[in-house]
Amino acid sequence: MTDSPHIRIAPLEKPVAVKFHDAIVASSDNALLLEEGDYPPVIYIPREDVYFEHMTRTEKTSHCPHKGDAHYYRLSAAGEAVDNAAWTYETPKDGVSKIGGFIAFYPQHVAIEQG
Repeated sequence: MTDSPHIRIAPLEKPVAVKFHDAIVASSDNALLLEEGDYPPVIYIPREDVYFEHMTRTEKTSHCPHKGDAHYYRLSAAGEAVDNAAWTYETPKDGVSKIGGFIAFYPQHVAIEQG
């Protein structure tokens, strides 16, 4: 399913769990997989499947010419924390509107388990 000339978004089609220091911070059967050019694939999880008690919005924002403006979150659990470990496109551009209301996590800060 092609959404933008060089971005592909499709259902992940398997359950996914995101852990931060052994705390589950997200768990979903409805995740999306975004593939963009030569970048590594990114899993986006619906907001309703993210445990926001482990997350606090930060001041950081960034802009992608293809996806729009991103907003970031700090993760905290088990006495550990990391700033800007997750992000969301609240109002993504039309070609990638499917990721609106979804959260993605940097894999260097969390464990992402599929299946």
